[in-house]
Amino acid sequence: MSSPRVCCSVLLVCATAVAFSGCGGDEADTAHPPQETDEPAGRGGALDVDRLAGNRSTHSPFVLVTVVNGQTDESRTAAIDYAALELAVAQERGIRGRAVADHLRSATSRRFVFKDPIALQNVWPTYSDAEVNEARTVLQGRTVEQIVQEQNRLDSDLNKLSQRNRETPYAYLRSVIQILLERGIYCGAACNPGLVFVE
Repeated sequence: MSSPRVCCSVLLVCATAVAFSGCGGDEADTAHPPQETDEPAGRGGALDVDRLAGNRSTHSPFVLVTVVNGQTDESRTAAIDYAALELAVAQERGIRGRAVADHLRSATSRRFVFKDPIALQNVWPTYSDAEVNEARTVLQGRTVEQIVQEQNRLDSDLNKLSQRNRETPYAYLRSVIQILLERGIYCGAACNPGLVFVE
């Protein structure tokens, strides 16, 4: 039996409400919202490479990692698309296949240093800490179920926040994903643009 999955709208750049939607044949299940864990999987420890690499849906799971610019030592902890992280590690280290998975599995600190400019560009966060803090303020005190419900109301605080930055429209999507990952929720970008899936 598959895990319950919920997709919710995070960005509403059009004046239409977006309802819960399943992707890749999965049906939305609002009766069984995702549960927050006492030991958040998003905060540290080895990545669950088998689960992440075994994703066969059109959703893109994200992971919470620290990305380091090997040229400047600047670092950011952020929500990164797992597939982009795989490609960046392969580019940086000149490895493929099982070697990439083994490297990701062994990186228990979740800290990845990239000197190759192409690899770094693929994973360097495109949203700011200020955007994360704004989203965090809006989401403060809300359960995951409440966040999911709020995305379907055009007049919600989170949707108003999402519409502020039209130049980088996915900044708040990724900010919300980061906050959910910090809570230990397995999530990422859904197959429909502007939606986040929560599992």
